[in-house]
Amino acid sequence: MVADATYIPTDKGFLYLAAVIDVFSRRIVGWAMSNDLYTELMLRALDMTLLQRRPEGA
Repeated sequence: MVADATYIPTDKGFLYLAAVIDVFSRRIVGWAMSNDLYTELMLRALDMTLLQRRPEGA
């Protein structure tokens, strides 16, 4: 898996997007958006990934 963050310019300022991509399937498996580019943004994207990809019983 790889993660990246980017910004999207809007009329109200920048919107930041963090995404986690499964390299094998090339699918986005976690993402988060925020008005601020802080560590918490990446952690929220990683949390989404863990919730979606965690095997049952783990």
